[in-house]
Amino acid sequence: MKIVSTQDKHVLEITYWPTDICNFNCDYCFPGSTPGINRYPKDLEVTLDQFNKLFESYRAKGKTKFNISIAGGGEPTIWPELGEFCKRIRDLADVELQIVSNASRTLRWWTEYRQYIDSVALSLHHKEVDINHFIQVCDLLYEAEVEVTAQVLMDPHHWNKCMSLLDKLYSSKHEWYIQLKEVIGHGKYTSEQMVFLETSLKRLEPSDRILKNLDKYNLIKSVQIDDNDEVFTSKMNTYILHNTNKFKGWTCSFPTERIAVDTVGNIKGSCGVAITGDTVVCPLKSCDCAPDTHVTKSQF
Repeated sequence: MKIVSTQDKHVLEITYWPTDICNFNCDYCFPGSTPGINRYPKDLEVTLDQFNKLFESYRAKGKTKFNISIAGGGEPTIWPELGEFCKRIRDLADVELQIVSNASRTLRWWTEYRQYIDSVALSLHHKEVDINHFIQVCDLLYEAEVEVTAQVLMDPHHWNKCMSLLDKLYSSKHEWYIQLKEVIGHGKYTSEQMVFLETSLKRLEPSDRILKNLDKYNLIKSVQIDDNDEVFTSKMNTYILHNTNKFKGWTCSFPTERIAVDTVGNIKGSCGVAITGDTVVCPLKSCDCAPDTHVTKSQF
C-alpha cells in the first residue's frame, strides 16, 4: 500500500517554528509543545542567511518554489521581527508565505504586515479567544486579499462552547473559510461528533474568489493505493480522524516534499525525525500532523 502526494515536484513545503513560547494556555496542547526554552531568533540577518543556504541546497535538487508556513508550538507573532522576516524572505526565493496564529496580535500589527502574507490560518481556542477581535482580524485580512481560514479547535470536553463560537463566526461580514480541527489525544469524540468533523470545511469563500485564487485552493489531497490497485483521494483529516495514521516502518519521502525548521535551526520532519536521505523509515507509532499524513509513503 502507498500514499502518493499530489504536490508539484518543483515545490518544497517548509514549516518554520520561530519560537516555542505562547501567550495562550490551552490544556489540549501536545506535551512539549510550548516548553518556553527558545524565545525567538536573536539575529534576523543570520536567520535569513540560513534560509538562503537552505533554498540554494534544494534548488540543486530541482526545487524552484518554497511554501513556508510559519507556525509553532508557540505563537509565532510573538517574534518581534516576524513582520520584517516576511518582507525580506521574498527577496531570496519564489516564496508563498502562510502564518499560523491565534490572531491575538493587534489590528495595527496585521494591517502593517498583511501585504507580505499570502495566507493565514487562525486557530480559534475556546478557552482564550476574544471572539470579536478574532473576527475583526479575519475580516481585515480578507479585505486585503489574504486567504483566511478560521480553524476552530473542537475540544470534545467543551463541545457545546466550541459549537457556540463556530456559530458566532457566521456573523462576520465576509465569507472567509471556516474549518474544524480535531484535538489529538484529548479524549474521544462521540459518533455524532465524528460525523460532524468528517466534513471539516464548514464554509467556503464565494465562488468568484475561489476561481480568482484557484492556484492557492488546495485541500491537501493525497492518493492512497491499496493492494488491489484501487485508487481514491483522501481529505486532509481522514487518516487522523479515523485512526489510520499508523505508518511505523513505512518509507516516508518528507525530506524531498515537506521539511521543518525548528527554533534552533535544525532541519527535520515536522514529526521530529531526522533527515538521513531522500526517504526515511518512520520510527513513530502515529503520524499526528495532518499535512504529514499526505507525504508520499510506501508500505512494504
